[in-house]
Amino acid sequence: MRVKSFDTYSKPYELLPCGSGTSYVPGQGVYISSGVATLATGTTKPTHIIEEKKTGVTGEFVQAVRITEDMTLEAPLSASGTSLGVGSAVTIHTDGSSLTATTTSGIAKIIDFPEGKASGAKVLFKF
Repeated sequence: MRVKSFDTYSKPYELLPCGSGTSYVPGQGVYISSGVATLATGTTKPTHIIEEKKTGVTGEFVQAVRITEDMTLEAPLSASGTSLGVGSAVTIHTDGSSLTATTTSGIAKIIDFPEGKASGAKVLFKF
């Protein structure tokens, strides 16, 4: 998952508290749970996107970008999206970085398929 476009002047970088031993990778969607950055998967809407690779240590921080409503995001499909169309809302894959083709309780609304609908193709979406 990465920011494709947004209307604000610059990316709103923030430092989020790390979970001990948690592996963070650029592009993962996270939210704060129990006071630390936690991977957002399934129907859990992320609040931030990780911007650096890091293994979390208690008391340290990881750099992230806050997701805003005006952002268009880009992520690969983890499965074929042939049944999806513009406007379909899908869930987040277990890797926290890609989107599934599951529309039940979907949270990521697809706005374009610039690379098609095959597994691995990048799609544009908003939360």
